[in-house]
Amino acid sequence: MRDLLDVPEDWEQPLYETTALRDDWRPKAVVDYLDRLLGVLPGDYEDGRVSLLICVVCGDLWCGAVSVELALSPQTVTWQKIGWQGDPEDVEPETLTEQSFTFDRDEYEQLLRGLREHYKKQALVPPPLRFLRRLFRRGSSS
Repeated sequence: MRDLLDVPEDWEQPLYETTALRDDWRPKAVVDYLDRLLGVLPGDYEDGRVSLLICVVCGDLWCGAVSVELALSPQTVTWQKIGWQGDPEDVEPETLTEQSFTFDRDEYEQLLRGLREHYKKQALVPPPLRFLRRLFRRGSSS
C-alpha cells in the first residue's frame, strides 16, 4: 500500500505504519479490522472512515493512521479520500493524496473473507499456543 500511495516527499507518516493483518496481534482485532474493510462494522472514526495503515508498535488509532472513505457499490469497492487522522476524534483528516483505489467487489470480498476465516480460526487457538507456533515457525525458517 505504501508503495502505491502518491504521497508528498516531505510526508513521513505512512512510511512507518503497518496493516493490522499481523499474526502477532490479537486475532479478534484483525477480524474486526477486516469486518470494517468489508463494511460489516462501522468505520474506526466518527466520520465513518476506515483505517488502512496503523501504528506499527501498538495498532492504536491515537498514534495516527492512514484512513479512507469506503464506498461500496453492487459491483465495486472504492477506497477514496485517503488521509491521515491523528486520533479517533479527528473529524477532518489531512489529505495525503487525491488517489483512489477501486476493486471488483466479488474479488475484494472473497479475498477479505478468506483472510477473515484464517484469523477467526486463529482466535480459537489459546494465546500461549499461538505464541509457541510463531516461535517454532521462526526457528524452523532459520
